Amino acid sequence: MSIDAATAERLIRDNASFDFGKFYGTLNSEAGLIGAGMLLPTARYAVYEQETGLFNTHEGPAIILTHECDIDQQNQRPFNELLIVCPIVLLEKFVDEFDNDPSSQGKLRSFLENLGRNMINRVMYLPPLHNGFLPFGGLLYFNQLSHTHINSVAIENENHFLIAYGLQHFDFKITNHLLRPKSAALPLQLVR
Repeated sequence: MSIDAATAERLIRDNASFDFGKFYGTLNSEAGLIGAGMLLPTARYAVYEQETGLFNTHEGPAIILTHECDIDQQNQRPFNELLIVCPIVLLEKFVDEFDNDPSSQGKLRSFLENLGRNMINRVMYLPPLHNGFLPFGGLLYFNQLSHTHINSVAIENENHFLIAYGLQHFDFKITNHLLRPKSAALPLQLVR
């Protein structure tokens, strides 16, 4: 039996120790705060196309990683027009990729359970945001970080952010992924 998005979400939740109800908050557009932890329903970022061997521009949901002071447009200075984003892979789209291959359902179930247990370093689950663009939640694939221009970011009347609890989990997860020690011991001296 194939796993649909609702079942996938339940598998993640049943194996998670997080309080997914504490992940999100909102700010209105008058706050003018674009920065780390802001969820974007639509952002433009680079995606590698296997068929052509080229990167193309893709549009989809993403989360901003750049700190707000580094992209504040009120502060006129060099290097403040680009921001780092992590695309959000919608859970339903991820699960649909496995729908055509019944033999991979066991691998999918195992992956989702391990994702809930927080045992996969390169991916983080974002819980559902019932405003239309994350109905079953999404996956942050940390090896897919990209950048976009500040002018390509659309500010909504009400913008969703990770609040302190969600941002703490996000910070831990991405820090662990990017900065954890190498698994192989490195030489103490330069080999010539």
